[in-house]
Amino acid sequence: MSEPAFQRMSAEEYLRTERDSPVKREFVDGFVYPLHARAGASKTHTRLTLRIGSMLENLATERGCRPYVSDMKLVASAWRTFLLPRCDGLLRPG
Repeated sequence: MSEPAFQRMSAEEYLRTERDSPVKREFVDGFVYPLHARAGASKTHTRLTLRIGSMLENLATERGCRPYVSDMKLVASAWRTFLLPRCDGLLRPG
């Protein structure tokens, strides 16, 4: 059986359907891409995220910024793109 073909959708439709999506997705120039991330995280990962987030919170607040650690969509309007921040395995807790 072949994979279904990608179909374009508007940014508004993506945001409306994102609320009920069972998987995390990104939107790039009219196309939606599911992220193949494992649900949940290890104890090591969550501790590392907390430590890094705490350090970033202190530094960013001093400079008038607001950091986020997960599940916050970033909008690159010039590229008609919605992305989720991630490291793509660059940091692998041991």
